[in-house]
Amino acid sequence: LIEDKDLKGLTKAFSDATKLIHTAINERRPIWIRHHGDCDGYAAGVSLQNAIVPLMVQEQYDKAAGYKRCRRAPSRTPWYDLEDATRDIIFALEDKERCGNPAPLLIVMDNGRTEEDVPALEKVKAMGFQVLVVDHHDPGENRADQSIDVHINPHQVNSASEITAGMLGVELARWVKEDFIVPH
Repeated sequence: LIEDKDLKGLTKAFSDATKLIHTAINERRPIWIRHHGDCDGYAAGVSLQNAIVPLMVQEQYDKAAGYKRCRRAPSRTPWYDLEDATRDIIFALEDKERCGNPAPLLIVMDNGRTEEDVPALEKVKAMGFQVLVVDHHDPGENRADQSIDVHINPHQVNSASEITAGMLGVELARWVKEDFIVPH
């Protein structure tokens, strides 16, 4: 929606994330969005969910199945914690047993790249989850790169700009669904 050199610098990350999401949709892999429970996290998570669900419905899911396969939930902590990871693994195992679903694509928004995130991300990766992180916080020295398949963060392009997770979520939604319109 905006012309920004830092967003342009993240083109490869947006492209890789889009491929990961489209592959998950085509493989009928569940997509679960975890976001920080603040306004920025909700803006990021809701925007992306509003782009993904119509694509799932279009790929022969019914509307209810689109929302069941694309779950969104806030995290109480400003990181993806072990409690959230345990809950997500239990849901994934139940879905696999009940419906034969593969492990989900987990999208962590507005957190996911700090030392606190690492144990939970390692836990879900060990269970076969794919992980996409969309964050704007400076990860500092502690990075969770081994547990992340794709990462979008302005700090990857040495930006200390004012790009928020909500802005990144809307941009990714536009990449995922070209005719995405920001809800009012």
